[in-house]
Amino acid sequence: MAASVAAAEQTTGSGRVAGAGRGRPSAERSAEITTGIVRCAAEIFLAEGYEATSMEAVARAVGVPKSTLYKRFPDKAALLRAVVDDFMQQWSARRGERSSAGAQSLAENLAEQLAAVLVGATNPEVRSVNRLAMNLPESLGHELSGRTFWGYRAMHERVAATIRRLGAERGVRAADPERLAETLLDLTAGWLVTHGTVRQVRRDEALATARWFVDLAIRGVSAW
Repeated sequence: MAASVAAAEQTTGSGRVAGAGRGRPSAERSAEITTGIVRCAAEIFLAEGYEATSMEAVARAVGVPKSTLYKRFPDKAALLRAVVDDFMQQWSARRGERSSAGAQSLAENLAEQLAAVLVGATNPEVRSVNRLAMNLPESLGHELSGRTFWGYRAMHERVAATIRRLGAERGVRAADPERLAETLLDLTAGWLVTHGTVRQVRRDEALATARWFVDLAIRGVSAW
């Protein structure tokens, strides 16, 4: 990781950014440098912990001057927030890829999405990042809990869109797809609190649980 960033922004023996006198890097190169910093910082945070990690250590590991780091992130908390956001974006993208490749029946598609949440939320990496996020001050971390968290909104929108699209294709029109999606995710979150907080949930177990939730939503009492 450090090598890729150092290649994007070389330093001289004196620590000066090579070519700095030629002006600022392009927007694309600047984005590459920022991404490299965030990914390298993530490795250090996860390995050393938040308190034991310094901005100076991150700059050294990335291979950029401290000034480059501080231009992008004014302090360690801002860097941590960028790290957490980057992880969330990666996880959301992976969930989206799995969902788009899932079964096309309404019930099975919904079950696949909920199962992905169950498996993903109990992944050791996810848990480690969640523990890191607890170090964020209230001003930066207040959006990382409950339904205000963008990751939840992305999941909610995906489930609601599935209900609208596949339900309509099969002659089933939900009066309130958003509320139904919220209820399914509430069931999933509740299960995680009571069952999935200390171990990685297997996919077969997650899928069986998710199918039960979906069956209850679709068939109601007859699913009992």
